[in-house]
Amino acid sequence: AHISLIKNDDDNKVFYIGFRTPPMDSTGVPHIVEHTVLCGSEKYPLKDPFVELVKGSLNTFLNAITYPDKTVYPIASCNDKDFKNLMDVYLDAVLHPNIYHDPEIFMQEGWHYELEHEDDELTINGVVYNEMKGNYSSFNSVATDAVLNASVLGTGYEKDSGGDPLEIPTLSYERFREFHKKYYCAANCLVFLYGNIPTEEQLDFLDENVIKSIKSPGEKYSFASENSCVKMKKRIDAFGPAENSKNTTALVWKIGDSAENENLFSLPMEISFLSELLLGNDSAPVIKLLLNKFKGCDIAPQTGCSISSRFFSIAIGVNGLKPEQAQEFQDCIGDAMKSIVKNGIKEEDIERSFMSFDFSIREVKRSPSHGPYSLVLLKRVLRSWTYGANPKDALAFIESFEQIKKKIKDEPEYLKNLIRKFFVENKNKTLVTVSPSEKWSLDRAEKEKKLASCLYKKIGKRNVFLSLEKLHAFQAGSENENLIPAVNIEELENPAEKIETRKTLCEKIPFYVNQEACNGIVYASVSFPVDRLDPADYKFLPLLSSCISGLGTKKRSWEETISYSDRIMGDFGAYIRSAKVPEYSKKLAEENPLIIGREWLVIHFKFIEEKSAQAFDFASEIISSIDFLDKPRLKTIVNGLCSSLNASVVPGGHYFAMLRSCRLLNRSCAVQEIKDGLTSVFAINEIKKMKLSEISEKLESIYKKIISSGSLFHVTAGISGIAAAKKGFAFLVKNLCLEFPKPKKKVSDKEFFKQTEIAGKIYCEKNPCVDEVFVVPGNIGFASAAVKSSGEKEKEIMADTVFSHLLETSDLWKQIRTSGGAYGVFLSVQSSSGTTCFATYRDPKPFDSLGYFEEKLPLLEKDEFSFDDIKKAIAGVYSDEIEPYTPAMRGGTGLMRCLYGISLSLDKIRIKNLLSLKKSDIEKSVCCYKNAVFCGKKVAICGKDMISDKIKKISGKIIKISL
Repeated sequence: AHISLIKNDDDNKVFYIGFRTPPMDSTGVPHIVEHTVLCGSEKYPLKDPFVELVKGSLNTFLNAITYPDKTVYPIASCNDKDFKNLMDVYLDAVLHPNIYHDPEIFMQEGWHYELEHEDDELTINGVVYNEMKGNYSSFNSVATDAVLNASVLGTGYEKDSGGDPLEIPTLSYERFREFHKKYYCAANCLVFLYGNIPTEEQLDFLDENVIKSIKSPGEKYSFASENSCVKMKKRIDAFGPAENSKNTTALVWKIGDSAENENLFSLPMEISFLSELLLGNDSAPVIKLLLNKFKGCDIAPQTGCSISSRFFSIAIGVNGLKPEQAQEFQDCIGDAMKSIVKNGIKEEDIERSFMSFDFSIREVKRSPSHGPYSLVLLKRVLRSWTYGANPKDALAFIESFEQIKKKIKDEPEYLKNLIRKFFVENKNKTLVTVSPSEKWSLDRAEKEKKLASCLYKKIGKRNVFLSLEKLHAFQAGSENENLIPAVNIEELENPAEKIETRKTLCEKIPFYVNQEACNGIVYASVSFPVDRLDPADYKFLPLLSSCISGLGTKKRSWEETISYSDRIMGDFGAYIRSAKVPEYSKKLAEENPLIIGREWLVIHFKFIEEKSAQAFDFASEIISSIDFLDKPRLKTIVNGLCSSLNASVVPGGHYFAMLRSCRLLNRSCAVQEIKDGLTSVFAINEIKKMKLSEISEKLESIYKKIISSGSLFHVTAGISGIAAAKKGFAFLVKNLCLEFPKPKKKVSDKEFFKQTEIAGKIYCEKNPCVDEVFVVPGNIGFASAAVKSSGEKEKEIMADTVFSHLLETSDLWKQIRTSGGAYGVFLSVQSSSGTTCFATYRDPKPFDSLGYFEEKLPLLEKDEFSFDDIKKAIAGVYSDEIEPYTPAMRGGTGLMRCLYGISLSLDKIRIKNLLSLKKSDIEKSVCCYKNAVFCGKKVAICGKDMISDKIKKISGKIIKISL
């Protein structure tokens, strides 16, 4: 077994154990093994140790991830005892799982038949099966797979390690066990440790708890033994699940040889740098050319480099091309690359790329999956370590970047030669077109039915019922949930640091300051109130936010503006901030109506201290002179926003359902739905139909109203960065004639509620069981509903949070996730609206899930949970409360609390209330939920095949979303 350790003073310690798991087919066996090993082991023979850890450990991260050729199991914790507990459970799970004598685990997590009555139509169910049905219901996901697969045809990587729902049911229990036995062995594993960890103590722990129990090391998998011959095609035509979505067209290059034959110190950095240089944003040379050449198209999200697998690639894609334009698109890129080789790269593009990489080196960020910063390092380590290289090769990114900078300076032909090698002379390229096709979805649905029918005949009705009986008996069986080691909550402390946000004035404008160690980076923002607008104008705010960072100015074209911005800043953008003032701060809000409880347009930018003067000068130019009259560019931004919002609905269905279910609770919920929810999706599709001159005129009118409404400033930085920012803000006041925020417009909440109404066909007018059903492409579902919580006092909120955590990780998890096959179920206390929101994710039975939740609440009893259960839940909630923030997150949180009257010492108050909870507090919460009133809307988002005639009769409004 190979071990890599990064030792430093970070108390948020991380451990993972990973295995090389190459896919041999698309049955999803690596993915199913990832799920099933966490369903009980030799030392911890529970049905679901994973959820027990979620329920009661102090983890700050807990997950398992299947990659195309590896599977990893990462955990993180700030508590030493808990960290060892988590390691112990995970190590036993992966090396000694119960999968060898409990086939029901495979059925539950992988796939099984679903047949309640003899007359019912046979279906297939399973957690992984439904997760991947969700993946294959997203056009963007299918297009991404097609683009990535283009550079790996002929290898195992063209198979889907997550699993294709049309192939998952062909995986047998025997083949599944053989896969685990072969690849989950000591010789094939990689162990990663990070943080403030005594090295010898950790090695002793591994020796005692793992090494001594291993009878045979097994064999390390060698990627070199696999066929590495990639068979690139000239053209690939693929299809995906959508009706009105745009085509995705991409040109894909395979770069270099397989990872084990390449220099993993320099090649990934060269690929990353070239990707940023040529494709990094809309002003990058190749992207700019495409946007100007193909009007009305937007850049596809698949554009960029892939360096996390064994074969490296770069893709350049656009959405919206006609099929007959595909060859013209390829020729255009080819000519662009030849021109760059001949004429060279502009100095400003090199400066822009240097700035981007400088920020990536300096900045401490969370990983995309919201885990600790160390997971960013973990992923870098995997790039080299998986294929036998030294893990330090991938971590030496600063040294590698400095080498590139030196070569660019010393060797004039260096970049030209790379572009010639990777693009112009590289014959390993494929043109990929992915088209939306309702027929594609219908064909897959028909194939699913035929597959189920064929397997059903093969196995027989009697065997299906017998296997289901065994599965249900297994799921219903009782067990000792206290086997999982737990931390004594009496030993827990209140470590939450108070976020100190200092309020002062800068030239009579409110100025909020958070002093943080930011590595020389300054995070600055200027906020303008938007609540002086009419409610009908709010639907334009998401587009306005995109335009602020995407349009040019009266002085510079959009290309020049974006290019200059990226040369002096790490980021420049805008978003809408809104929230509700808590009950305890209403008086404070009444005393400070010009600041507290308002909706804001936040223009934010980050820069390195020495670029302060340039950054504020540029911010002044943007704020004062955005060019809304550039109609071709405006059209590109509208198309791009429309594409991205449409593409986000299916992957984020649970989030959209939650926003929709709460939209009528208060103004804040309505505003959030307008700017982030399905209302914004419908709005941008309507805006797209307007004349560009009308859009331009409307945006300019709204923007002028906003920036004349007053402003406030915020900075997160070190001492010298704060001083530099204060000078910059003073410059903005003088240059832009900024004023103190003016009073908000008095508008009733009902006016905002009206903006969230979406037209649809009404089926059941009185007391529907589901208020709104949104029909999307594909065949997977999401559900949401909201009920009234106990109250708005902090102790009541924490009691509700603990009880919700208990209910989510016990009955709801068992019924909806374990038995029902949904990939996720959530119960989240929304203190701002005084509600608790229920939601499901990638759910094959969203209507049943809503019904179960409604039926469950009145049956709750005070003694349903023991105090031991409650203590576990307190520990589980405590882990969420102590999860470390990055410096930028601390600053943003501090400002948020100031603007909405939330106590600046909220973390300490919440943890104090959490740790002082008694059983009687939870019993009060149980009583509240038992008599809960459904105060929002019941919402489902699903494929049309999931809406039976019976469902139609109980549905209030059915709305089709054309994606």
